[in-house]
Amino acid sequence: MKSTSFYSAVFLGAITVALLIGGVAPAISVAQNTSTTSVVSSQPQICSVVINMKRGSRGISVTMLQEFLSDLGYFHAQATGYFGPITGQAVIAFQLAGRLPGTGFFGPMTRGSVAKFHCQIVAKSASLNATPSSGAAPLLVSFVGGGLTGGSQYVIEFGDGQNSGPLSAIDVCMHLADGSGGCPRVATSHTYSANGSYTATLEPYIACLWSNPRCMIATQMLAQTTITVGVAAAPHITTFQPQSGPIGTSVTLSGSGFTSDMIVRFAEGSVAHTTSSDGTWISFTVPNSVGPYCAPNMMCAMYMRLIGPGQYSVYIQSADGSVVSNTVTFAVTGSSFNQTLSISGLDAPTTLSLGTSGTWPVHVQSSSTNHTLHYSVLWGDEANTTGGGIMESAPTTVKTSVTFTHAYQRSATYTPTFTVTDDSGHSVSTSATITITPLY
Repeated sequence: MKSTSFYSAVFLGAITVALLIGGVAPAISVAQNTSTTSVVSSQPQICSVVINMKRGSRGISVTMLQEFLSDLGYFHAQATGYFGPITGQAVIAFQLAGRLPGTGFFGPMTRGSVAKFHCQIVAKSASLNATPSSGAAPLLVSFVGGGLTGGSQYVIEFGDGQNSGPLSAIDVCMHLADGSGGCPRVATSHTYSANGSYTATLEPYIACLWSNPRCMIATQMLAQTTITVGVAAAPHITTFQPQSGPIGTSVTLSGSGFTSDMIVRFAEGSVAHTTSSDGTWISFTVPNSVGPYCAPNMMCAMYMRLIGPGQYSVYIQSADGSVVSNTVTFAVTGSSFNQTLSISGLDAPTTLSLGTSGTWPVHVQSSSTNHTLHYSVLWGDEANTTGGGIMESAPTTVKTSVTFTHAYQRSATYTPTFTVTDDSGHSVSTSATITITPLY
Protein backbone atom coordinates (compact mmCIF):
# COMPACT_ATOMS: atom_id res chain seq x y z
CA MET A 1 0.00 0.00 0.00
CA LYS A 2 1.60 3.27 -1.09
CA SER A 3 1.75 6.31 1.20
CA THR A 4 -0.31 9.27 0.02
CA SER A 5 1.92 11.85 1.71
CA PHE A 6 3.51 14.09 -0.94
CA TYR A 7 5.98 16.95 -0.77
CA SER A 8 4.91 20.18 -2.42
CA ALA A 9 6.29 20.67 -5.89
CA VAL A 10 6.65 23.85 -7.92
CA PHE A 11 5.65 23.71 -11.59
CA LEU A 12 8.13 25.41 -13.88
CA GLY A 13 6.36 24.96 -17.24
CA ALA A 14 6.69 22.65 -20.21
CA ILE A 15 10.05 21.86 -21.81
CA THR A 16 11.11 19.98 -24.87
CA VAL A 17 13.52 17.07 -24.42
CA ALA A 18 15.60 16.23 -27.50
CA LEU A 19 16.53 12.56 -27.63
CA LEU A 20 19.54 12.00 -29.82
CA ILE A 21 20.01 8.31 -30.50
CA GLY A 22 22.55 7.65 -33.21
CA GLY A 23 21.86 10.96 -34.96
CA VAL A 24 19.10 13.51 -35.38
CA ALA A 25 15.58 12.14 -35.63
CA PRO A 26 13.17 13.61 -38.22
CA ALA A 27 10.47 15.96 -36.95
CA ILE A 28 7.12 14.24 -36.41
CA SER A 29 3.94 16.09 -35.45
CA VAL A 30 2.10 14.04 -32.81
CA ALA A 31 -0.34 15.15 -30.12
CA GLN A 32 1.46 14.99 -26.81
CA ASN A 33 1.33 16.40 -23.30
CA THR A 34 4.35 17.36 -21.21
CA SER A 35 4.48 18.71 -17.66
CA THR A 36 7.59 19.88 -15.82
CA THR A 37 8.00 20.07 -12.06
CA SER A 38 10.75 21.29 -9.72
CA VAL A 39 12.03 18.12 -8.07
CA VAL A 40 14.82 16.70 -5.98
CA SER A 41 17.63 15.06 -7.94
CA SER A 42 20.53 14.80 -5.48
CA GLN A 43 19.89 12.91 -2.25
CA PRO A 44 21.96 11.18 0.45
CA GLN A 45 22.34 7.47 -0.24
CA ILE A 46 20.42 6.71 2.96
CA CYS A 47 17.29 7.90 1.17
CA SER A 48 17.25 4.67 -0.83
CA VAL A 49 17.44 2.41 2.24
CA VAL A 50 14.18 0.58 2.92
CA ILE A 51 15.22 -2.05 5.49
CA ASN A 52 15.24 -1.97 9.28
CA MET A 53 18.64 -1.92 11.06
CA LYS A 54 19.68 -2.58 14.65
CA ARG A 55 22.60 -3.75 16.77
CA GLY A 56 24.31 -6.59 14.92
CA SER A 57 23.15 -5.61 11.41
CA ARG A 58 25.76 -5.64 8.63
CA GLY A 59 25.95 -4.57 5.03
CA ILE A 60 25.99 -1.65 2.62
CA SER A 61 22.84 -0.17 4.16
CA VAL A 62 24.65 0.13 7.49
CA THR A 63 27.55 1.84 5.70
CA MET A 64 25.11 4.36 4.16
CA LEU A 65 23.59 4.97 7.62
CA GLN A 66 27.01 5.54 9.19
CA GLU A 67 28.07 7.95 6.43
CA PHE A 68 24.78 9.83 6.79
CA LEU A 69 25.16 10.14 10.59
CA SER A 70 28.80 11.16 10.13
CA ASP A 71 27.79 13.98 7.77
CA LEU A 72 25.35 15.23 10.44
CA GLY A 73 27.98 15.04 13.20
CA TYR A 74 26.47 12.14 15.16
CA PHE A 75 28.89 9.35 14.14
CA HIS A 76 32.62 9.81 14.86
CA ALA A 77 34.24 6.68 13.51
CA GLN A 78 35.07 4.93 10.27
CA ALA A 79 32.10 3.53 8.32
CA THR A 80 32.59 -0.23 8.62
CA GLY A 81 29.17 -1.59 7.62
CA TYR A 82 28.72 -3.10 11.11
CA PHE A 83 25.96 -1.77 13.41
CA GLY A 84 27.66 -1.75 16.80
CA PRO A 85 27.37 0.30 20.02
CA ILE A 86 28.89 3.43 18.46
CA THR A 87 26.37 3.33 15.59
CA GLY A 88 23.56 2.67 18.06
CA GLN A 89 24.47 5.74 20.13
CA ALA A 90 24.64 7.85 16.96
CA VAL A 91 21.16 6.68 15.95
CA ILE A 92 19.82 7.53 19.43
CA ALA A 93 21.33 11.02 19.21
CA PHE A 94 19.72 11.52 15.79
CA GLN A 95 16.34 10.31 17.09
CA LEU A 96 16.36 12.55 20.14
CA ALA A 97 17.34 15.56 18.03
CA GLY A 98 14.33 14.85 15.82
CA ARG A 99 12.01 14.37 18.85
CA LEU A 100 11.72 10.63 18.23
CA PRO A 101 11.95 7.91 20.87
CA GLY A 102 15.64 7.15 21.48
CA THR A 103 15.51 3.42 20.81
CA GLY A 104 18.64 3.03 18.70
CA PHE A 105 16.53 1.02 16.23
CA PHE A 106 16.57 2.37 12.67
CA GLY A 107 13.04 1.43 11.58
CA PRO A 108 10.04 2.94 9.72
CA MET A 109 9.62 5.92 12.04
CA THR A 110 13.27 6.96 11.82
CA ARG A 111 13.38 6.36 8.05
CA GLY A 112 10.33 8.58 7.73
CA SER A 113 12.11 11.37 9.58
CA VAL A 114 15.15 10.99 7.32
CA ALA A 115 12.99 11.17 4.20
CA LYS A 116 11.06 14.18 5.46
CA PHE A 117 13.98 16.34 6.52
CA HIS A 118 17.02 15.13 4.60
CA CYS A 119 15.98 13.79 1.22
CA GLN A 120 15.47 17.14 -0.47
CA ILE A 121 18.72 18.87 -1.35
CA VAL A 122 19.21 19.99 -4.93
CA ALA A 123 16.25 20.85 -7.16
CA LYS A 124 16.12 20.48 -10.94
CA SER A 125 13.45 20.03 -13.59
CA ALA A 126 11.82 16.71 -14.43
CA SER A 127 9.29 16.16 -17.18
CA LEU A 128 6.71 13.55 -18.15
CA ASN A 129 5.70 13.27 -21.79
CA ALA A 130 2.70 11.27 -23.10
CA THR A 131 2.26 10.49 -26.81
CA PRO A 132 -0.49 10.55 -27.97
CA SER A 133 -2.28 12.52 -25.28
CA SER A 134 -5.79 11.75 -26.58
CA GLY A 135 -7.63 9.28 -28.76
CA ALA A 136 -10.24 6.52 -28.87
CA ALA A 137 -10.10 3.48 -26.60
CA PRO A 138 -8.14 1.26 -26.54
CA LEU A 139 -5.41 3.91 -26.57
CA LEU A 140 -1.73 2.90 -26.47
CA VAL A 141 0.28 5.75 -24.90
CA SER A 142 4.08 6.03 -24.77
CA PHE A 143 5.54 7.77 -21.71
CA VAL A 144 8.96 9.38 -21.37
CA GLY A 145 10.21 10.87 -18.11
CA GLY A 146 13.21 13.18 -18.44
CA GLY A 147 15.47 15.39 -16.33
CA LEU A 148 16.11 12.55 -13.86
CA THR A 149 19.11 11.14 -12.00
CA GLY A 150 21.01 8.41 -13.84
CA GLY A 151 20.89 5.02 -12.15
CA SER A 152 17.97 5.96 -9.86
CA GLN A 153 14.65 4.14 -10.06
CA TYR A 154 11.30 5.76 -10.80
CA VAL A 155 7.70 4.67 -11.26
CA ILE A 156 4.89 6.05 -13.44
CA GLU A 157 1.37 5.75 -12.09
CA PHE A 158 -0.98 5.76 -15.08
CA GLY A 159 -4.04 7.16 -13.28
CA ASP A 160 -6.25 4.12 -13.89
CA GLY A 161 -5.09 2.08 -10.90
CA GLN A 162 -2.07 0.60 -12.70
CA ASN A 163 1.62 1.51 -12.67
CA SER A 164 4.81 0.80 -14.58
CA GLY A 165 6.71 -0.87 -11.75
CA PRO A 166 10.32 0.21 -11.10
CA LEU A 167 12.05 1.92 -14.05
CA SER A 168 15.80 2.65 -14.05
CA ALA A 169 16.84 6.01 -15.48
CA ILE A 170 19.20 5.52 -18.43
CA ASP A 171 21.35 8.25 -19.98
CA VAL A 172 20.35 8.23 -23.67
CA CYS A 173 22.07 11.46 -24.77
CA MET A 174 25.61 12.10 -25.89
CA HIS A 175 27.91 13.85 -23.44
CA LEU A 176 29.88 16.94 -24.37
CA ALA A 177 33.68 16.92 -24.52
CA ASP A 178 33.99 18.65 -21.15
CA GLY A 179 31.94 15.91 -19.51
CA SER A 180 28.77 17.97 -19.18
CA GLY A 181 25.41 17.15 -20.71
CA GLY A 182 23.51 13.89 -20.67
CA CYS A 183 19.78 13.35 -20.15
CA PRO A 184 18.81 10.36 -18.01
CA ARG A 185 15.27 9.25 -18.74
CA VAL A 186 12.76 6.45 -18.21
CA ALA A 187 10.39 5.17 -20.87
CA THR A 188 7.41 2.82 -20.90
CA SER A 189 3.99 2.41 -22.51
CA HIS A 190 0.47 1.69 -21.31
CA THR A 191 -2.90 0.91 -22.92
CA TYR A 192 -6.01 2.67 -21.62
CA SER A 193 -9.09 0.53 -22.26
CA ALA A 194 -11.88 2.74 -20.90
CA ASN A 195 -13.00 6.24 -21.80
CA GLY A 196 -12.12 9.01 -19.40
CA SER A 197 -9.53 11.59 -18.39
CA TYR A 198 -6.45 10.20 -16.62
CA THR A 199 -3.59 11.94 -14.80
CA ALA A 200 -0.28 10.06 -15.06
CA THR A 201 2.30 10.80 -12.35
CA LEU A 202 6.09 10.32 -12.30
CA GLU A 203 7.56 9.55 -8.87
CA PRO A 204 10.75 8.11 -7.37
CA TYR A 205 10.41 4.35 -6.88
CA ILE A 206 10.72 3.46 -3.21
CA ALA A 207 10.21 -0.27 -2.73
CA CYS A 208 8.89 0.13 0.80
CA LEU A 209 5.89 2.09 -0.46
CA TRP A 210 4.80 -0.76 -2.74
CA SER A 211 5.48 -3.69 -0.41
CA ASN A 212 4.94 -2.55 3.18
CA PRO A 213 1.53 -1.16 4.25
CA ARG A 214 3.23 0.36 7.33
CA CYS A 215 5.93 2.14 5.34
CA MET A 216 6.25 5.73 6.56
CA ILE A 217 8.55 7.12 3.87
CA ALA A 218 6.97 10.03 2.03
CA THR A 219 7.21 10.11 -1.75
CA GLN A 220 7.29 13.01 -4.20
CA MET A 221 5.31 13.88 -7.29
CA LEU A 222 7.96 14.75 -9.88
CA ALA A 223 5.77 15.51 -12.90
CA GLN A 224 2.25 14.87 -14.19
CA THR A 225 0.48 14.80 -17.53
CA THR A 226 -3.14 14.26 -18.61
CA ILE A 227 -4.42 11.70 -21.10
CA THR A 228 -7.95 11.94 -22.54
CA VAL A 229 -9.44 8.69 -23.86
CA GLY A 230 -12.55 8.45 -26.03
CA VAL A 231 -14.00 11.83 -25.07
CA ALA A 232 -14.83 13.70 -28.26
CA ALA A 233 -14.11 17.40 -28.51
CA ALA A 234 -17.25 19.54 -28.63
CA PRO A 235 -18.15 20.90 -32.09
CA HIS A 236 -17.94 24.66 -32.48
CA ILE A 237 -19.91 26.94 -34.81
CA THR A 238 -17.75 29.86 -35.96
CA THR A 239 -20.03 31.45 -38.59
CA PHE A 240 -23.25 30.64 -40.43
CA GLN A 241 -24.83 31.96 -43.62
CA PRO A 242 -27.42 33.20 -44.21
CA GLN A 243 -28.59 34.28 -40.78
CA SER A 244 -32.22 34.79 -41.81
CA GLY A 245 -34.64 33.67 -44.49
CA PRO A 246 -38.01 31.98 -45.13
CA ILE A 247 -38.84 28.31 -44.79
CA GLY A 248 -36.87 26.34 -47.37
CA THR A 249 -33.69 28.42 -46.96
CA SER A 250 -30.43 26.44 -47.13
CA VAL A 251 -28.18 27.29 -44.17
CA THR A 252 -24.48 26.44 -43.83
CA LEU A 253 -22.81 26.29 -40.41
CA SER A 254 -19.02 26.65 -40.53
CA GLY A 255 -16.68 25.64 -37.74
CA SER A 256 -14.89 22.55 -36.47
CA GLY A 257 -15.52 19.12 -34.98
CA PHE A 258 -18.57 18.27 -37.11
CA THR A 259 -19.24 14.58 -37.87
CA SER A 260 -21.94 12.94 -39.96
CA ASP A 261 -23.48 11.17 -36.95
CA MET A 262 -24.13 14.43 -35.08
CA ILE A 263 -27.58 15.97 -34.75
CA VAL A 264 -28.55 19.45 -35.95
CA ARG A 265 -31.00 20.90 -33.45
CA PHE A 266 -33.39 23.53 -34.79
CA ALA A 267 -36.19 24.97 -32.65
CA GLU A 268 -35.39 22.20 -30.12
CA GLY A 269 -36.25 19.62 -32.79
CA SER A 270 -33.87 17.89 -35.18
CA VAL A 271 -33.42 18.37 -38.92
CA ALA A 272 -31.70 16.45 -41.72
CA HIS A 273 -28.27 17.73 -42.67
CA THR A 274 -25.18 17.22 -44.83
CA THR A 275 -21.66 17.21 -43.33
CA SER A 276 -18.36 17.92 -45.10
CA SER A 277 -15.75 15.16 -45.12
CA ASP A 278 -13.26 17.32 -43.20
CA GLY A 279 -15.78 18.25 -40.50
CA THR A 280 -15.63 22.01 -41.14
CA TRP A 281 -19.24 22.65 -42.22
CA ILE A 282 -22.78 21.34 -41.91
CA SER A 283 -25.72 22.44 -44.07
CA PHE A 284 -29.47 22.03 -43.57
CA THR A 285 -32.72 23.39 -44.95
CA VAL A 286 -35.07 25.40 -42.74
CA PRO A 287 -38.10 23.09 -42.33
CA ASN A 288 -41.78 23.99 -42.17
CA SER A 289 -42.16 21.80 -39.09
CA VAL A 290 -39.99 19.84 -36.67
CA GLY A 291 -40.65 16.87 -34.45
CA PRO A 292 -39.17 16.53 -30.97
CA TYR A 293 -35.65 15.16 -30.77
CA CYS A 294 -35.81 11.64 -29.34
CA ALA A 295 -32.49 10.25 -28.05
CA PRO A 296 -31.61 6.61 -28.81
CA ASN A 297 -33.53 4.03 -26.76
CA MET A 298 -35.95 6.68 -25.47
CA MET A 299 -39.74 6.67 -25.81
CA CYS A 300 -41.01 10.06 -26.92
CA ALA A 301 -44.34 11.64 -27.87
CA MET A 302 -44.35 12.08 -31.66
CA TYR A 303 -45.92 15.44 -32.38
CA MET A 304 -44.94 18.17 -34.81
CA ARG A 305 -44.15 21.84 -34.20
CA LEU A 306 -44.88 24.15 -37.11
CA ILE A 307 -42.21 26.71 -37.94
CA GLY A 308 -43.44 30.26 -38.45
CA PRO A 309 -41.69 33.64 -38.52
CA GLY A 310 -39.47 34.23 -35.50
CA GLN A 311 -36.09 33.55 -33.86
CA TYR A 312 -34.96 29.94 -33.53
CA SER A 313 -31.95 28.46 -31.75
CA VAL A 314 -29.58 26.27 -33.76
CA TYR A 315 -26.84 24.06 -32.34
CA ILE A 316 -25.14 20.72 -32.91
CA GLN A 317 -24.83 17.79 -30.54
CA SER A 318 -23.77 14.15 -30.46
CA ALA A 319 -26.53 11.53 -30.62
CA ASP A 320 -26.36 10.90 -26.86
CA GLY A 321 -26.08 14.60 -26.00
CA SER A 322 -22.69 14.18 -24.31
CA VAL A 323 -21.07 16.90 -26.45
CA VAL A 324 -22.90 20.08 -27.49
CA SER A 325 -21.76 23.04 -29.58
CA ASN A 326 -22.38 26.70 -28.96
CA THR A 327 -25.80 28.06 -29.99
CA VAL A 328 -26.58 30.52 -32.81
CA THR A 329 -29.91 32.10 -33.75
CA PHE A 330 -31.60 31.92 -37.15
CA ALA A 331 -34.45 34.31 -38.01
CA VAL A 332 -37.30 32.81 -40.04
CA THR A 333 -38.86 35.61 -42.07
CA GLY A 334 -42.47 36.06 -43.28
CA SER A 335 -45.61 37.29 -41.50
CA SER A 336 -47.86 34.87 -39.65
CA PHE A 337 -50.70 37.39 -39.94
CA ASN A 338 -51.19 37.13 -43.69
CA GLN A 339 -54.73 37.59 -45.02
CA THR A 340 -54.07 35.05 -47.81
CA LEU A 341 -54.35 32.19 -45.27
CA SER A 342 -57.04 31.80 -42.62
CA ILE A 343 -59.06 29.14 -40.79
CA SER A 344 -62.70 29.72 -41.64
CA GLY A 345 -64.15 27.12 -39.32
CA LEU A 346 -63.58 24.26 -36.88
CA ASP A 347 -66.30 21.71 -36.27
CA ALA A 348 -65.32 20.46 -32.83
CA PRO A 349 -67.22 18.32 -30.30
CA THR A 350 -67.52 19.77 -26.79
CA THR A 351 -67.74 16.45 -24.92
CA LEU A 352 -66.69 12.87 -25.55
CA SER A 353 -66.73 9.70 -23.51
CA LEU A 354 -63.42 8.23 -22.39
CA GLY A 355 -61.84 6.21 -25.21
CA THR A 356 -64.40 7.30 -27.81
CA SER A 357 -63.03 8.54 -31.12
CA GLY A 358 -64.08 12.07 -32.13
CA THR A 359 -63.71 14.08 -35.34
CA TRP A 360 -62.53 17.65 -35.86
CA PRO A 361 -63.00 19.03 -39.43
CA VAL A 362 -60.80 22.10 -40.08
CA HIS A 363 -61.83 24.52 -42.88
CA VAL A 364 -59.21 26.81 -44.46
CA GLN A 365 -59.33 29.73 -46.87
CA SER A 366 -56.24 30.49 -48.96
CA SER A 367 -55.88 32.94 -51.83
CA SER A 368 -52.85 31.07 -53.16
CA THR A 369 -53.41 28.07 -55.42
CA ASN A 370 -49.78 26.95 -55.86
CA HIS A 371 -48.66 26.59 -52.25
CA THR A 372 -48.70 23.35 -50.29
CA LEU A 373 -50.76 23.54 -47.09
CA HIS A 374 -49.60 21.72 -43.98
CA TYR A 375 -51.98 20.75 -41.18
CA SER A 376 -50.99 19.69 -37.69
CA VAL A 377 -52.57 19.36 -34.25
CA LEU A 378 -51.46 19.26 -30.62
CA TRP A 379 -54.11 17.29 -28.75
CA GLY A 380 -52.94 18.19 -25.24
CA ASP A 381 -52.36 14.61 -24.10
CA GLU A 382 -49.04 14.00 -25.90
CA ALA A 383 -47.16 13.34 -22.67
CA ASN A 384 -49.49 10.39 -22.01
CA THR A 385 -49.44 9.01 -25.53
CA THR A 386 -46.85 6.63 -26.97
CA GLY A 387 -48.62 5.21 -29.99
CA GLY A 388 -49.84 6.39 -33.37
CA GLY A 389 -52.78 8.45 -32.13
CA ILE A 390 -50.75 11.63 -32.57
CA MET A 391 -51.35 13.19 -35.98
CA GLU A 392 -48.25 14.48 -37.78
CA SER A 393 -48.42 17.33 -40.29
CA ALA A 394 -50.55 16.44 -43.32
CA PRO A 395 -49.48 18.29 -46.51
CA THR A 396 -51.96 18.81 -49.32
CA THR A 397 -52.08 21.03 -52.41
CA VAL A 398 -55.80 20.52 -52.98
CA LYS A 399 -57.77 20.22 -49.78
CA THR A 400 -58.89 23.30 -47.89
CA SER A 401 -60.74 21.09 -45.41
CA VAL A 402 -59.13 18.31 -43.37
CA THR A 403 -60.71 16.10 -40.71
CA PHE A 404 -58.69 14.88 -37.72
CA THR A 405 -59.74 11.98 -35.48
CA HIS A 406 -58.61 11.27 -31.95
CA ALA A 407 -59.60 9.33 -28.81
CA TYR A 408 -58.56 10.54 -25.35
CA GLN A 409 -57.51 7.92 -22.79
CA ARG A 410 -57.85 10.01 -19.63
CA SER A 411 -60.78 11.94 -18.20
CA ALA A 412 -59.98 15.67 -18.23
CA THR A 413 -60.61 18.91 -20.09
CA TYR A 414 -58.40 19.44 -23.13
CA THR A 415 -57.83 22.26 -25.61
CA PRO A 416 -56.52 20.78 -28.88
CA THR A 417 -54.79 23.34 -31.13
CA PHE A 418 -54.96 23.06 -34.93
CA THR A 419 -52.39 24.83 -37.11
CA VAL A 420 -52.16 25.39 -40.84
CA THR A 421 -49.06 26.73 -42.61
CA ASP A 422 -47.95 27.19 -46.20
CA ASP A 423 -44.57 27.06 -47.91
CA SER A 424 -44.04 30.81 -47.48
CA GLY A 425 -44.08 30.53 -43.70
CA HIS A 426 -47.62 31.91 -43.27
CA SER A 427 -49.26 30.21 -40.32
CA VAL A 428 -52.67 30.34 -38.61
CA SER A 429 -54.03 28.41 -35.64
CA THR A 430 -57.33 27.78 -33.85
CA SER A 431 -58.39 25.74 -30.85
CA ALA A 432 -61.48 24.39 -29.07
CA THR A 433 -62.10 22.99 -25.60
CA ILE A 434 -63.43 19.49 -25.04
CA THR A 435 -64.35 17.65 -21.84
CA ILE A 436 -63.71 13.89 -21.63
CA THR A 437 -66.13 12.15 -19.32
CA PRO A 438 -65.50 8.76 -17.66
CA LEU A 439 -67.48 5.64 -18.47
CA TYR A 440 -69.83 4.43 -15.71
